[in-house]
Amino acid sequence: MMTTSLGGGIYTVEKPQKVFGSFVKVGAICKRHWKKAAIATPIVGFLLNLGYNRYQEELMVVEACKRAKKFGQQRLRSAFEKQKKVTLFVNPSANKQKSVNQIERSLLPMMHLAGIDVRVVKLENEGEAKELVSASDDSEAIAVAGGDGTVTEVLTGMMHSDVKVQRQPLLIVPVGHRHNSLFKLINHKVFTPGQTIRNIIAAGDSFLSSSTKPVNVMKVIPISPQNDDTTAKTYKSVYSTVGLSFGPYRDVLDQTNLNKYWYFGPLKKLFITAKASVGYRNQKIALSVKWTEVCEGCRLCKEEQIKAAKEQMNSRKRSLWGGTTLNKEMLVEANKVLKFEKVENRKCAVVRSRILTEVDHVVFRPFKDGIEISIATDSTTADFFTTSLRRFRDSTAGYMVPTKGRVVTINCKEVWVEPALDGSGNTVNFPSWFSLDNENFEAVPFYAKFCRDQVNVYKT
Repeated sequence: MMTTSLGGGIYTVEKPQKVFGSFVKVGAICKRHWKKAAIATPIVGFLLNLGYNRYQEELMVVEACKRAKKFGQQRLRSAFEKQKKVTLFVNPSANKQKSVNQIERSLLPMMHLAGIDVRVVKLENEGEAKELVSASDDSEAIAVAGGDGTVTEVLTGMMHSDVKVQRQPLLIVPVGHRHNSLFKLINHKVFTPGQTIRNIIAAGDSFLSSSTKPVNVMKVIPISPQNDDTTAKTYKSVYSTVGLSFGPYRDVLDQTNLNKYWYFGPLKKLFITAKASVGYRNQKIALSVKWTEVCEGCRLCKEEQIKAAKEQMNSRKRSLWGGTTLNKEMLVEANKVLKFEKVENRKCAVVRSRILTEVDHVVFRPFKDGIEISIATDSTTADFFTTSLRRFRDSTAGYMVPTKGRVVTINCKEVWVEPALDGSGNTVNFPSWFSLDNENFEAVPFYAKFCRDQVNVYKT
């Protein structure tokens, strides 16, 4: 408000506010150039939203670094305690090649402020992690930044390494798009799809809390068909934390289909489901399954472990005063195994078999006490269409059996899967591909074995 005097009189003039005037000018400009405004409005909105999200991420990183700094300022328990070393395996192509930048923005500052020595290994070739993991025997923990495929490679490399590497805890840093391993190994409430920085910070906090839990895994060994000399060639084993699945339901959810039909835009999932439903009856599979029942422990299923424990006990060296040079923990573990030498279970070695036909979906996954085999059959075409379309919304649907139709569950400690043969000895409807921890593999006969508490994983 402004007061002035003109011609002996006093007048009061109201001065408009600058903010309101700016809005009026912007509105007038948009009215005159409405075509340009229509194009510029969504672009400006997108940039503002992008800047706001980046600002919120920086605030989360700052708060996480403050927590890590408090952890780094803690005194060591003794003068002989060494600095913690962590080997971090990063998949640079994860999250549209943004993973390295996101790790450098969030996780690495947290680790450095916490006083942790981080050795970053960038994986450039597929399968490279299996060979490089064995070189991290001087670390106290192994971290992997990537999707389910990278986690499977690092885990397989750990299991193929020596005992020292196998005992190192595993930290999963989610920077990929598919993370069924997180839902399996870590509290799924922590993982938020689309918010990578928040997920990385949650993984860093779980490492600083030093809280781990043992996880069961499934050892899968592909076996080639027998040769003329009736010998079968075996390949290197792969360790799975999530499971193995195949069938028509798996084929619909295959990620390569989404990339193939990208030109359908938001309707690509509907198109893929409709196309698969047309030939659904001809896509059903058949296979032969052999398995042994779950055993709590006996001399038959613990034969290899008992033999190793006996060799360990017999090879121990006595010192001058009659003591043993073996570690107490190793002695305790050996005695735990040797107690199964007197336990006998005749059903442990009994192999059961079953021929499965007209199968919609099969899932093999490590469970509490063994491998859980879930077999879904008798689904109609309408059920297949509606269920498949709904399963696209759930990131864990690939390893969940649909509720429509009939579902049979088998619990076992080991299983053999082979093609079903007809009367002429030909293969009948054996699948072409199966998914193991969200990675596509060519379907071949395989042998799977349950491994209890095989790896320790950081949890929240």
